Amino acid sequence: MTIKTVRQYPDEMLRKRARRVEVFDERLSQLAIDLRDTLYHHDGIGLAAPQLGVSLRVLIALQGDGHDGCITLVNPRIVSLSSMKSTEREGCLSLGGVWCPVTRPTWIAWRAQDITGKDIEGEADGWLARTLMHEIDHLDGVLISDYLSRKKQQQLRRRGR
Repeated sequence: MTIKTVRQYPDEMLRKRARRVEVFDERLSQLAIDLRDTLYHHDGIGLAAPQLGVSLRVLIALQGDGHDGCITLVNPRIVSLSSMKSTEREGCLSLGGVWCPVTRPTWIAWRAQDITGKDIEGEADGWLARTLMHEIDHLDGVLISDYLSRKKQQQLRRRGR
């Protein structure tokens, strides 16, 4: 079991757009394992490679209850989303203790690759859709605090978040 340190805001890595994965090798497989182990250790529901200091477009998310329901997406992108939206509080392992109201579509369709490079696609709704959008935000250098008003963002900065 490999537990990695989760980068904390204001770490610069969290603000950079991650690079597209071009090489599907053992190092990528190990990154997926590190993401999974670290996610489970912190009782999270999603984690992106930049949160471990790796600038690659890789994420992991729980699909259901328990530790056997993970999905790993490489080079994910959202191809369609619903016009229906909901606002829910989201937390983030890189913003320890901070919860922010975020409005997101309630359903998405996505395309990605698995860790072998095979093209995959799927749909998600509810918390899985929200988790995938949250983690794809990380791959683009976006944090949940970016969804807050400027006043609330300033308050977070003053608190060191």
